[in-house]
Amino acid sequence: MTGLFSCTQLRAEIDRALTDSLCNVLKNTKDPAQKLPVLLYLSQLYWQKPEEASYLKELVDLSTELDSLNYVYDGYSKLCRYYFNDSQLDSLIIMKNRLDSICRQHSVTPPVFFQVRNLLCKYYQGELNYELAISEAFKLLNDAKKAQNDYALMLANQSIGFAYQAMGRNKEAVVAYRKGLEYLHKLKDNPIYEIQYLSEMLPSFLDENLLAESRQILDRYNELYQIASKIFETKGIPYRSIWHRWLFNSYYAELYMKMGQLDKAGKYIKEASKYTANSTEENMKYPYYRIKALYHLKTKDYQKALEEIDKGLDIEVQPNYLKLKIEILRADGQKANAIATYEDLFALDAQIKTEAFDRQISQLRLLNDLNDQEQQTFELQRQNDELAMQRQLVRMGMWISLLLLVLLSLLVCYFLHSNKLKNALQREKDSLVELEKQLQIAKEKAEETDRQKTAFIAKVSHEIRTPLNAIVGFSKLLGEEDDFYSEEEKLEFAGLIKSNFELLMAIVNNILDLSLLEAGRVKPAIDAYDAIACCREVIEEIKHLILPRVRLTFIPPVEQYMLNTDKQRFKQILINLLGNAAKFTRDGEIRLTFEIEPNLHQIRLSVTDTGCGIPIEKHPHIFDRFEKVNEFVQGAGLGLAISLLIAQLLKGSLYIDSTYTSGARFVFIHPIGLTNQ
Repeated sequence: MTGLFSCTQLRAEIDRALTDSLCNVLKNTKDPAQKLPVLLYLSQLYWQKPEEASYLKELVDLSTELDSLNYVYDGYSKLCRYYFNDSQLDSLIIMKNRLDSICRQHSVTPPVFFQVRNLLCKYYQGELNYELAISEAFKLLNDAKKAQNDYALMLANQSIGFAYQAMGRNKEAVVAYRKGLEYLHKLKDNPIYEIQYLSEMLPSFLDENLLAESRQILDRYNELYQIASKIFETKGIPYRSIWHRWLFNSYYAELYMKMGQLDKAGKYIKEASKYTANSTEENMKYPYYRIKALYHLKTKDYQKALEEIDKGLDIEVQPNYLKLKIEILRADGQKANAIATYEDLFALDAQIKTEAFDRQISQLRLLNDLNDQEQQTFELQRQNDELAMQRQLVRMGMWISLLLLVLLSLLVCYFLHSNKLKNALQREKDSLVELEKQLQIAKEKAEETDRQKTAFIAKVSHEIRTPLNAIVGFSKLLGEEDDFYSEEEKLEFAGLIKSNFELLMAIVNNILDLSLLEAGRVKPAIDAYDAIACCREVIEEIKHLILPRVRLTFIPPVEQYMLNTDKQRFKQILINLLGNAAKFTRDGEIRLTFEIEPNLHQIRLSVTDTGCGIPIEKHPHIFDRFEKVNEFVQGAGLGLAISLLIAQLLKGSLYIDSTYTSGARFVFIHPIGLTNQ
């Protein structure tokens, strides 16, 4: 063990040193063509490892750039093998399609073109997707026929035979294998591949009781095994001797059992047992158990026959194993167990037939497609014949066509020149029309701006006139003789002058705020403030506006909540909303609510009153400038318009809740985490 371990370590060190050396060569090589063999050798050092795929992709890209087709084919072939062994179907199909594209581009069909298709067939067979396996095999067969390539025809028939064998259709498998074997014999002598081919086709020939032909195949198999062993021994490479010795001994045993020569069958079973005793390969043991069970049945040792068949069923349940078990149970007189096994067989048979039906439907579609392809090929051939007949007529009309072409060229030049002038005139016309449209739009915008300006001045004049008239009127009254009005009346006049002055100042301030906000000249001063404290300050500021029969309530969810906001603008919105509620609420309640919505990164403030409410038809215009619910209520109708602009300035929103019908409810959304940016 120590020596073996040291050898393994030594081999690993050699591989690492070789890899490092090749990586340095690759790094220092400037000629791209010289990098190709280095990349190929590096990929071989990382067999079925991710590094292999990386080096092969680099090899394919570089060889494609250099148009070195042999390296391109070799790279794609090895990549397809890598993805096949790694069970990456999508990547296998992508590499296959890229190789197909290159082969079509260069009009060649190298061996790898067919080998990759054969890999795809085997992948589908391994996944038990026999319909796709058959479909790909027939595509391979069609391509092989077009290329008239014996190697490809052998691969295609082998794939078809293997798929039919897996489906239990051994009669069709035998036909395909025979055709493939004919093409194999036409190729250069290759005992290694022929061994693999013969070992694969033997089960179908034995199952169909083609005993004489099976004997010939087995004898040839044994002969090829001796040749291959010497070849590998000469090269110093270990060969799969255990596998092949087990295989042809097992098949010889089955052949002699079918021929009724049990003595010879027993000898070959004993010989095969030598190679399966220490093997862990289930694909070796599975058919071996069936052959041993069949032998013990023939020799009427039913107990051993049942033991062997159960070992096989523990690995995989197949109909032929269940049938053999039923035969053993019946021969042993175990009718109840035979009936139970029949039920298992019927259930499995129903499942297989259902799957087979689905596969047959797919195959019928495939055959229909193939027939359509043959018809299309026939139609294409007919069209080619007609085309050949017409070529002579085309040659005869060539001179006439040239003359007509010259005339046509002159006409085209004239047409292009005329069309160019026409297009220039059309472009000029279009530009004039577009300019006229722009002038019309500019005129309409100017007229609209002038109209809005006139309406704005009219509304401002109207709103300012009322408090101004009151100030002037009461000022004149105060200017009368001292004894004409009492001191109480004069104080009342002074109070009215003050209130109208405050109203006038509020209108002017609102107009200034509105103009600055609409012009985008207001920048919020964001800082951290206690939003709850701000709400309480606003409550205190507007308390004097609340009528005696109205309750003003504010119940915060927390005692303190720090919020990044512009305190002045934040309070301005609440003052406007609560002030409006105070104007239109004669009795009942005005309620300010504060809700924290962390999931939405926002807070929600709402002002709800039980006043006269706002008609639903006025909801879309309630935030317009100078829009008033009641023209006889004091105010300019600018508060909500300003509040909406401030809410948008603070990256929030303001809207009226149309679902609330017991008064009016305005909702102000303020984001959390606001900054000065």
